[in-house]
Amino acid sequence: MRRIFIITASLLLGYSYARGTEPGIGYGIACIDITPRDSIRMNGYSNRIEPSVGISTPLQARALAIRDGRDRLALVLTLDLITIDEMLAGRIAGYAFERYQIPRERILINASHTHTGPVVHETLLEMGPLNPDDLSVIEAYTKELESNLHRVIDQALIHLDEGSWTFGLGRAEISMNRRMFGPAGVRFGNNPDAPVDTDVPVLAIRDSTRALKAVLFGYACHATTLRNSRTLSADYIGYARDYFEMAQNGVTSFFLQGCCGELNPYPRGNETWARTHALNLAGSVARVISRDMQPLGAQLECAFKTIQLEIDRIPTVEQLNDIIAADTVASSRQRQEIHFARKLRAKLENGESIPAFYSYPVQVWKFGGDLILAALGGEVTVDYSLRLKRELGGNVWISGYSNDVRGYIGSNRILLEGGYEADHSTVYYQLPSRWRMDVENQIISTVHELAASLDPVPSGQ
Repeated sequence: MRRIFIITASLLLGYSYARGTEPGIGYGIACIDITPRDSIRMNGYSNRIEPSVGISTPLQARALAIRDGRDRLALVLTLDLITIDEMLAGRIAGYAFERYQIPRERILINASHTHTGPVVHETLLEMGPLNPDDLSVIEAYTKELESNLHRVIDQALIHLDEGSWTFGLGRAEISMNRRMFGPAGVRFGNNPDAPVDTDVPVLAIRDSTRALKAVLFGYACHATTLRNSRTLSADYIGYARDYFEMAQNGVTSFFLQGCCGELNPYPRGNETWARTHALNLAGSVARVISRDMQPLGAQLECAFKTIQLEIDRIPTVEQLNDIIAADTVASSRQRQEIHFARKLRAKLENGESIPAFYSYPVQVWKFGGDLILAALGGEVTVDYSLRLKRELGGNVWISGYSNDVRGYIGSNRILLEGGYEADHSTVYYQLPSRWRMDVENQIISTVHELAASLDPVPSGQ
């Protein structure tokens, strides 16, 4: 009898030990259609001034709720929108905290950066001229969008199933660097000799029977295959999700846009290329999940910090007058520069100051010590991803377009070279000038700081 008790106790202790060292996770999944019901102004091209005329693919918001091995909730929200601004992101995060007590550092909101989506209120409103009727439609859509985001969060969190997660890395060659150099400086083109990021990181979530239930995957490439089409679409990203899910019945996929500030799809220009790139990307994800993937620990440690990025130069009234007095207007961008200069001049003449700093969000998640995911705000250029992966080592996933997008975030190289991402895009984001040269090191060091803060503390310290 004593021997039976010892054997039984040993088995029970062994079972308890195994569960204690390898806890599972909980997960919840929800999707909701956020396609505008009415014709609406679209974002991404300043010369596209007519509203949308149809729908090629639906736009979606997708929510992945997570409960880690220590019973802490987290939330990933992916949006088929060109950007997310700090006000909308703040309200959504506030809702998740108030209703579910999920703290800000455990909420990641990412925009796919589709250029065939709607204008959202307060987000890139200066990309093109908007009349009162345009603004009325945009405001109504934004209100409905926010309600839908509340709903998809609720649906993801209503029930969490037990599961586990693994990580793998694929590769796709869809993007090409668009920065070309000539006698007149930097221009748009196709530069096969400039850097790109070909990584396709994949996080797979399986249920308690090991059946695949969800994948979170990423890639760094502008969603501009369809260029300035007036048909609403999620571009290659929407097609990639569809193709993957058709092949993996019952699986939901989530896409995180990477550091693609100067990376465009190549080739591009029509829906055929959007579908071709989608097949390439979906195939890469499928190959990753067909192989052995690395199990991840069930603890999810999260950190979030805003840092102050400094504007390089605040213009004077005299400098603004020079812009306003331009004799000829050669482009839609020049019209926007004059319009913005008038706004800045009015502020200065009214005794108001022009902000010289911008609060920039940096978020780092660490999955069981086995994977670092850094989510950066803004249109981050590719050097950030390549550098952070070199410096951090191991499994590293860098995402851009997260939590707030207020301008291109050029690397030291980009700021030295100049061009659209460094200088000419600032007017669309209502920034008075380019960033100071220290922004790359400032952001990189913050990622290192947050990643180090999530390391386990050795016993006895």
